[in-house]
Amino acid sequence: MTSSETCAALGQDNNKRNVVCIGPAGENRVRFAAIMNDVARSAARGGPGAVMGSKNLKAIVIEGNEKVDFEDKERFRFVQYEATKMLKANPITSQALPEFGTAVMMNILNAVGALPTRNFSAEPLRARRGYQRRNADGKIPGREPLLLGLSHRLHARDQNLP
Repeated sequence: MTSSETCAALGQDNNKRNVVCIGPAGENRVRFAAIMNDVARSAARGGPGAVMGSKNLKAIVIEGNEKVDFEDKERFRFVQYEATKMLKANPITSQALPEFGTAVMMNILNAVGALPTRNFSAEPLRARRGYQRRNADGKIPGREPLLLGLSHRLHARDQNLP
């Protein structure tokens, strides 16, 4: 049963009942299997779906209407306000991520060595010949690391763009 079918069978209702589950990849312990929630959202770094599959745990259903209580609501609101202010001030989080999604992070993650290559046992990926990174306006910049070009093309393909 796929994760979408599992969510439907367990009565996914974003207002009252939420389901987190795995699909066939998790059941078969595929190393990069994701845990799916809200039908199309995923937690996938490190293959947590394979962990659920190894425990024979197909799904978790969360249901209820109680609100979360904070010990210090004023401090929480202040930290939330400051964090939101920082995110809005950063062009990556305020403009690039909303426009292009997480694919825009490929060059940044690669530059700091955070993209796993051979399960973090090898040097990070370097630019691949033939892929061109594009700016937000679609123009190709000078010769810089080019991994973002692949994600841009995949995003464009998924959006039926040229």
